[in-house]
Amino acid sequence: MRPSAIVQLLAVSGLAILPATLSAQNPDAAQGETVRIQWQEGARRTTTVGAWVGVQHDSLQVLRDGLTVSVNKGSVLGLDHAIGKRSAAGRGAVIGALAGGLTVGILAAASYQKCQPTGFFSCSFDIGAGGHVLIGFVVGAALGAGIGAIVGGISGRTKWAPINIPSAPPASGPQLVIVRSGAARGVGVRFAF
Repeated sequence: MRPSAIVQLLAVSGLAILPATLSAQNPDAAQGETVRIQWQEGARRTTTVGAWVGVQHDSLQVLRDGLTVSVNKGSVLGLDHAIGKRSAAGRGAVIGALAGGLTVGILAAASYQKCQPTGFFSCSFDIGAGGHVLIGFVVGAALGAGIGAIVGGISGRTKWAPINIPSAPPASGPQLVIVRSGAARGVGVRFAF
């Protein structure tokens, strides 16, 4: 085989594998799974998070605070599902270290008093205002980093991964419709032709 034929063969086989790969990276939503829908509503972008209900004709539906929210598929910008929590411990530690270091450093500078010699060795360990600020900053940063890491670890953020926007089921003939709204539930029949 010529090198160009091999390249063409690899390109065609790669194109054949690509849709399967993309489909595996963007799975479909499962019933009751936590999803985030982002859509365009006029000039503003809106986001809602809720339990996945499904697709009804031309809208995606999620259950949020006991109510079913329907979003027109034509306005959907993205559909993601929750895949876990992301810890913010590192970010909390950095913010805590800066806040604690600055606060205790400023307090150390404000509380510094120049040493008044009363004897031979009485002022030999005086490190001055700069030394007090430095020690205050280091101690405050260490305490702040520890507290910030704990708070950041507790208050993590949800990690999201994109999923396929599902297509609507065929809308012909009678369909069984289950309505959920908080504690109220209902069953009905919809005729669509």
